[in-house]
Amino acid sequence: MPQVSADYLARFTPASLMSRLLADPRPLQSAVSDELRGAVMFADISGFSRMTEILSVRPDGAERINAALNGYLGKLIETVTDHGGDVIKFAGDALICVWDGTGTGEASAARAAAACGLRAQKELAGFTVEGDITLSMRVCICSGAISMLHVGGVLERWEVVPTGAAVADLKSLRALTAPGQVVVSSVAWSQLGAPFAGRVVPKLGADERSVAADQEARTSRAAVGPSGDRPMRLTWVDDLPPAEPLLRVPVHPDAEPTLRMFVPGVVLSRLAEGMNDWLSELRRVSVVVAALPGGVATHVNVHHVQAMVTAMQKAVYRYDGAINKISVDEKGAVLIATFGLPPISHEDNAARALQAAMAIRKALSESGVQAGVGVATGQVFCGTVGSSERCEYKVIGHVVNLAARLMDASEGRLWCDDLTAQHASNQLELQKLSVIEVRGRSEPVQIWAPTGNLRAAVRAKTLMVGREQEREALAECIQSLMRARQSSATVIIGEAGMGKSRLLDDFERQAAALNLRILKGAGDAVDRNAPYHPWRTVFADIFCIGPNDDLSERGAKVELFLQALPDKLRVLRPLLEVVLAADLATDEAVRHLSGEARAQQTQKLLAAVLQHAVDKQQLAIVLEDAHWFDSASWALFRSLRLKVVPAMWVVASRPIDEAPEEFQALIRDADIRKLRLGPLSRDDAGNLACQRIGVKGLPSEVIDLIASRAEGNALYVEEMALVLRDTKSIVIEGEDARLAVPIEELGNLQLPATVEGLIVSRVDSLQLPEQMTLKVASVLGRQFPIETVQEVYPLHEHKGDVPKMIPGLISQELVRTADIADQYIFKHVLTKEAVYGLMLFGQRRGLHRAVAQWYERRYTGDLSHHLPILAHHWMRAEEWSKALSCLEMAAEQNLDRYANREAVELITQALQLDKTHPEQSDDLRRAHWHRNIAEAWFRLGRLDLTKTHGRQALKYLGNPVPTTLVATVGGLLG
Repeated sequence: MPQVSADYLARFTPASLMSRLLADPRPLQSAVSDELRGAVMFADISGFSRMTEILSVRPDGAERINAALNGYLGKLIETVTDHGGDVIKFAGDALICVWDGTGTGEASAARAAAACGLRAQKELAGFTVEGDITLSMRVCICSGAISMLHVGGVLERWEVVPTGAAVADLKSLRALTAPGQVVVSSVAWSQLGAPFAGRVVPKLGADERSVAADQEARTSRAAVGPSGDRPMRLTWVDDLPPAEPLLRVPVHPDAEPTLRMFVPGVVLSRLAEGMNDWLSELRRVSVVVAALPGGVATHVNVHHVQAMVTAMQKAVYRYDGAINKISVDEKGAVLIATFGLPPISHEDNAARALQAAMAIRKALSESGVQAGVGVATGQVFCGTVGSSERCEYKVIGHVVNLAARLMDASEGRLWCDDLTAQHASNQLELQKLSVIEVRGRSEPVQIWAPTGNLRAAVRAKTLMVGREQEREALAECIQSLMRARQSSATVIIGEAGMGKSRLLDDFERQAAALNLRILKGAGDAVDRNAPYHPWRTVFADIFCIGPNDDLSERGAKVELFLQALPDKLRVLRPLLEVVLAADLATDEAVRHLSGEARAQQTQKLLAAVLQHAVDKQQLAIVLEDAHWFDSASWALFRSLRLKVVPAMWVVASRPIDEAPEEFQALIRDADIRKLRLGPLSRDDAGNLACQRIGVKGLPSEVIDLIASRAEGNALYVEEMALVLRDTKSIVIEGEDARLAVPIEELGNLQLPATVEGLIVSRVDSLQLPEQMTLKVASVLGRQFPIETVQEVYPLHEHKGDVPKMIPGLISQELVRTADIADQYIFKHVLTKEAVYGLMLFGQRRGLHRAVAQWYERRYTGDLSHHLPILAHHWMRAEEWSKALSCLEMAAEQNLDRYANREAVELITQALQLDKTHPEQSDDLRRAHWHRNIAEAWFRLGRLDLTKTHGRQALKYLGNPVPTTLVATVGGLLG
């Protein structure tokens, strides 16, 4: 395991802390204040709120915001350190920097800060993001007494907070500073001297408008006036003092334990596992921004600040939140806490955030202090911001700005946004207040305030559909097949998480008890455009083909099986390649088959193969995730169901909003039984919970809690039971379970409230290398080969351990063994989606690229069977040229196999990609695409679309565009 060096940790802390630790590296035992005299600079980025609002609506908006901020801050940090400044805090979209005048004098510090501010403004002027978004900054500089507070200590987490007279002066100074300007306090101005020049800043009236014109002034005391009470706006001069870089003191070799106390735990854990490049994630969180009254003042009592900070820390940690930082900006000192960051996330983050906010206000109120608090909920980027020299772990997104704005507008109260209220309303009572305008947001914001009362848990409805009827229906089908040799077909329809997979597992246990053989296939979102993909595992099982069999072994097994079939069918064996992903010898009987004829003969051969298997042994064919089926797979199902008898068919699918005709026909067919899964009843939920954690029974209070929170979702019930077990709320003793907390506390137990939140909370409980294994697997799809995960696993020091991690993931019930050797499947598609959603788009791109490259290396001899999935990964990797080539070749294959709908889908993707990246193609290539899609639509009977695309093809070829369909087809053929 990589060791985290003290030098690396020093990047996350100010240089002043290194100086303190060089003198005494021992961990702090109590709050302290280091006093100095010097200059402080507040550099506040303007345009950040507008940039956040514009970019946050994009899928990769958080990453774009982070990249822009790093680009701007990186240059600013470099300029500060080049001028001897110490970056103390990243205050939202601003920096607080200090120049220590010890040894050189306060005036020298002020001059260095002023030169830095002017050069930074010049070098960063016109910084543009995304074309029309421009960033600028306000720079305020004060000089005088500065106190560096080291406060906190709860759970060994400390913060550095700059305060004192110089810092306190910044608030009023910022109100006088416009973007692009450098304004210095009167005290700092009096210390600058030549060559600095500037104008007197106009005074503001009660309406904050200027009541005095700008006045020219030079640096003489006479220009400032005898009282020296007017701040000055600096103007650029060419002969600024030369920059003198910050002298960094060496890191004391024994300072690492103390440094860790100033670095967030999420950073430490990931650095310890060598995950420097995987610090960043996308998370849905709730953010609390609370004012720290008196935290910034001319004279600060460190013990008073320490009491407030520890009270805040205790409140946040009690509800499993994380202190992101104690920041200092124009609003003064504020605490920023986040609920939902790793390694502890809960879906009830919003309720936890509000409860922590109420606890903060209560603790401060008992000390005679009133603090404004704002709470907001939404998706954020969480990761490092800054440069290689100085950085901080931050949470970035419009939600952070909104929480700060609500705190500022609340005037000492607790306000939250609408989304927080929605997410917390099932646990807390909230009062709807007014709609307010918030700076930096184009739309008004609805505000809410918690009343302080907990809401009674909402009990589950009693009228719920259980699973006994569904089990009995499937059992009847088994008996009909086994005793009367009657075929049947059943479709199970249910929303994600409603228990389709568990019902199928139960069916398989019933079938196994009666020696009924099960053949299984499944659709997959990644492979939805690969014809017959769901059937590959079905026919591989029939032919006894294993995943590691080479081409010769596969061919031998096929030949052995086909010996039992008539000669007229054996000659069609090359058609089996679509379900076996294997090359079989070409025969003249299939060489010249057209697309439609090829599809018909393929169905004929596969029906004969399956019928032969049925004649030897009674079979049930189970097809999961049918909502991802391609049209060729639906056509094959329809054909096999009618031709192969007797057989039992079970198909599971989510409801499909825009269902293809094949699925609609399935639903309309009166001979097919439909089982629609509704919510579980309380008793069913209790029984399922008991089964999942291996007990005979649960206390009634626990069942009530699970039933009320799960709302009938089977996956939710399972995960809720596991969370109760893992949090020690219940203790399992043999086959019995008992409460580990008083009954009256169980109702107040804060547990996740949605499936996604439950999954993320369980993922966070894993070791970081295991989390990475899940992330890599999620890129591959719901089912994944462990070999591929290991090959593309990005943490080289753990790559060899990937197979060893699987048993732990199975025991945590996040994945399960697939029917193919050395392959595994996410327990539920929602698990895969939740894990995939944690990654940044840049991280996903890198993994998709690695997977595509692995496929190209692994199947370098013949990629034809993997073109759709390659196109998918190259698209996600944003390798447009390769994606287009794969889409193009896969579409032509589908046309040849008469999989017309998939051909249309693939060519449509190519055309859409061409719109955003036209440089990858030319008119001849576009004409070819339109010609092919016209042919596909013609086969599907859509003559209107045939004409549209045919005319477009002729247009790209430069031919005259006909007005009739016959002429259009003639033009294409001629």
